[in-house]
Amino acid sequence: HVRSRRQRQMCIRDRIKLNPNWIVTVGGRQDDVKQTTNNRLNSTQSAQSDSVFSGRAGLTYLVGNGWAPYVSYAESFLPTGGMDINNNPFKPSKGKQIEAGIKFQPEGTRTLFTAALFDIRKTNVLTYDNLGVGRQIGEQRSRGLELEAKTELMRGLNAIASYTVLDMKVLESADTTEIDKTPIQVPKQTASLWLDYMMGNGLGFGGGVRYIGERWNDTINTSKEPGVTLFDAAIHFDQGPWRFALNASNLFDKKYYASRAYNGYYLGAERNLTATARYRF
Repeated sequence: HVRSRRQRQMCIRDRIKLNPNWIVTVGGRQDDVKQTTNNRLNSTQSAQSDSVFSGRAGLTYLVGNGWAPYVSYAESFLPTGGMDINNNPFKPSKGKQIEAGIKFQPEGTRTLFTAALFDIRKTNVLTYDNLGVGRQIGEQRSRGLELEAKTELMRGLNAIASYTVLDMKVLESADTTEIDKTPIQVPKQTASLWLDYMMGNGLGFGGGVRYIGERWNDTINTSKEPGVTLFDAAIHFDQGPWRFALNASNLFDKKYYASRAYNGYYLGAERNLTATARYRF
């Protein structure tokens, strides 16, 4: 099968300050997606179109002294290619997220601490029964805690540190052995530290370390892959409205397995170099 996709997005967002303490954020996104699937084995072609609106809203209370608790709600969707056993196109999977957290920015500093609890429900997940037939009855739940700190260590040197603990479970599936289990390749814990130094002539360098925790190899959660630590780096140059950058993920090309599932080995992401040029209006 060869698939092609065209996707258009229109986003709108507004931030409203009701009074000196309360801030409301509302927004939405309209996605229009067209997908074409060419089956070269039987020379057939199928097309499907999806049009979905995703909304979001947030409420923040400015307590004072740099403290700001908040709550938010957001919707998302992901197009799903292919057709079911009756040749009906699969529907997009949809997600709903509720988040509550607190932000703290000490007065007179360029430091920001954030802690957040979240609950995400994803529906219309494509699952497969014991005959290998795709059925779109899956539902997944993700709960967790995110911690993040951003600060300027010294003039030109910034640091970002983050830590996430995730509890992800399959709630519904065509394969009943998956229910109440964690999907493969989903780490329980992740952490990262990134340093970026900006020189006075527009040239900057960055480097960091990422930790990806243990991941289940199989859908019934009987064996795990160990955690892995990876290094990343970047170099960037700002000239007027332009920014040129070269980013390297898994800088030392460390070999590891994302998982060993379905009687096969799934390699983790190898070293990847990405060059970008961005113009700011």
